[in-house]
Amino acid sequence: MTKNILLNLGIIICKILYFSYAVIFAAFLVFFVHHQVKPSAYANIDVAIVTGTSQMFFARTKTYKDQIGDKVLEDSEVFVLNKLKKSSLYFNFVKFSLLVFLMFLVVREFQKIIESVKEVRTFQKRNIKSFRKIGRYLLGIFALVSYSSYIFEEGGTSSFCISLELLIFVLIAFIMSEIFEEGSKLWENSKLTI
Repeated sequence: MTKNILLNLGIIICKILYFSYAVIFAAFLVFFVHHQVKPSAYANIDVAIVTGTSQMFFARTKTYKDQIGDKVLEDSEVFVLNKLKKSSLYFNFVKFSLLVFLMFLVVREFQKIIESVKEVRTFQKRNIKSFRKIGRYLLGIFALVSYSSYIFEEGGTSSFCISLELLIFVLIAFIMSEIFEEGSKLWENSKLTI
């Protein structure tokens, strides 16, 4: 009984995440279109450049600001949202869209696994494929979050970082696919011997 409650809770959480990703993407799309139409609305919004916040995070960041005459520009004059170059805006929009899409796919595959466990079809080949897909999607997410670049009219910043936690999740997904493959083989052998 407890198992079904937890599995049902997992399915509900997956559905909430689907909805959340859709809302996040819609909000970002509205921002993107509005920034194209009226960039002056973002004149006073500074862009906070954040590098790794985790203990298992290695980063290399390069930030530069141009100089106008003898005056050194302040961050609040350079890293302002309305001064973000179009190429950088498009790059980050595509990157963010792919990230949300891949996270949506990870949750979808995870929900498939939960549903098959709930239906007592745990060691099916479908779950093996789902774990491998999750591993590949997480590798895609790792690639997307590893590099960031923001280019403004009078400066910019770019960083390369390696999230070890994300790589651990990739490894776990592939290990789980191997475990489920072994479980599938054992299940098939037990069916043959009965």
